[in-house]
Amino acid sequence: MRSARVWLGLILLLVLATACGAQPTQGQVTEMTLSALDTAASLLPQINLPRVVIEYDQDGVPSLFGIKAAALQPFVPFNLQVLNMRSDYIAWFQRSNLQHIEIEYNREGMFLYANGKPLPHLAWDEESVKNLGEVATMLNLQNAALIRRVLPILQRVGVDVVLQFPVPEGAQRIPYRAMEASSTQAVVEDVEPSAVIHLSIEYREDGLPTLLGLTSRDLSRLTGADLRFAELPEGTIAYLKAVNMQHVQLRMRPDGIRVFVNGMSLPYLAYNEEELNNAVDLYKQLFPAQAEFGEFLRQVLMMVQRADVDLAVQFPVRQGAQRIPLRMDN
Repeated sequence: MRSARVWLGLILLLVLATACGAQPTQGQVTEMTLSALDTAASLLPQINLPRVVIEYDQDGVPSLFGIKAAALQPFVPFNLQVLNMRSDYIAWFQRSNLQHIEIEYNREGMFLYANGKPLPHLAWDEESVKNLGEVATMLNLQNAALIRRVLPILQRVGVDVVLQFPVPEGAQRIPYRAMEASSTQAVVEDVEPSAVIHLSIEYREDGLPTLLGLTSRDLSRLTGADLRFAELPEGTIAYLKAVNMQHVQLRMRPDGIRVFVNGMSLPYLAYNEEELNNAVDLYKQLFPAQAEFGEFLRQVLMMVQRADVDLAVQFPVRQGAQRIPLRMDN
């Protein structure tokens, strides 16, 4: 923590030194702030904060370090009431023996645990985090420049929060996940695919999708299915051409579902067989009356997890733009 304060102090000095000149314009202030964030992203070391346990009582009122959140409000710059939870949810979790949910955020992703068991999670690396900022800039999202600079900083901060709910009377307390058992990306073994689906859908200038040369309306006439939901509204293609979004790819593998925009990898949903089974077990735990459907869901997820799916959605390329090749690696 001491080294973290040193680095943050150096960054603050950099901002102050930059500002000590002629009166800057609003644009210059914005650029100085973004430059300071760039410096922070390059200099800030990895910071892993200690685990924080938020304990809920029967009424859904949270406590931190044994102190009610309301008593801590004067010392916190944001509204702690967002942590409050409805009492009927607390009663539901208690009936289901869901004792705690843990959310761990680190440089590899955002990991979820229910009663200490890992669930499907969001995974990323330095490249995909950077690409997410690039896509935000490409789409002209509000505050895209700030998002692009802040994301690499957030990746260097590790946060671990446990939401502790009341333990049912007579139930044995379930321990938290061991801190030394650090989270890693989902690891899977090579398996025979349950299905292989490789498709490329190309959109025309009028917003109609085509598959193997047939438009959605041709396919509707042939199959009787209503495929109008796949048609893009007027002006969408012009917008995508203007921002140079040429294609989006979705790839399903045994370790997760990945998305690529113009060949750039983004943070993705990661899982393995254990995590999917834990998710189904949690569903059955929370909805015991739907246990039979839960087992059906388990079978579906196991087939999906073994599926080899590549779906490419391609859009018209604006005149003069260089065509970006599809991502072909595994």
